[in-house]
Amino acid sequence: MEHINFNLIEIFEMAEQIEINGAIFYKHAASNFPENSEIRNLLEDLAEQEDGHVTVFEDLKKRYIATTSIIDDSDDTALHYLSAIAVHHVFNNKTQKNEISSAETKNDIIKFAIEREKDAILFYIGIRDSLQNTEDAEAVDSLIKEEKKHLVLLTKKTDYFNQMFI
Repeated sequence: MEHINFNLIEIFEMAEQIEINGAIFYKHAASNFPENSEIRNLLEDLAEQEDGHVTVFEDLKKRYIATTSIIDDSDDTALHYLSAIAVHHVFNNKTQKNEISSAETKNDIIKFAIEREKDAILFYIGIRDSLQNTEDAEAVDSLIKEEKKHLVLLTKKTDYFNQMFI
């Protein structure tokens, strides 16, 4: 079996794309709710935060561009795990367009967003657990905490919207 290594730059580029796709999702979803300022404001705020995460990954990429920080994946597991999550599960442009167009309620959009945030957390945990440098892992861990905040916020909004219609 071929020995595969991929560096932090490649990982950060995958993560940047996840955050870009997340911002696009939230912006597009917000445009579906012009009549409801609360949900629209929530989604626009999340889009802005995702844009901020892109900046964090761009900064991390610049910081490590000259280093040789590499993830050692001697059995291909980490590479396949990270690729599968990034490509197929986390704010994938193809699936999110279908989800938004078929969403009928605020809760549909929020439930989809909750699932994508969970996937992003899993992706970032996979990155963090693969990193050998503690400083690198701590940088990724800070983004995991941000994604967890999104998850908590979205879950609270789901509970709030559910209680409004009881």
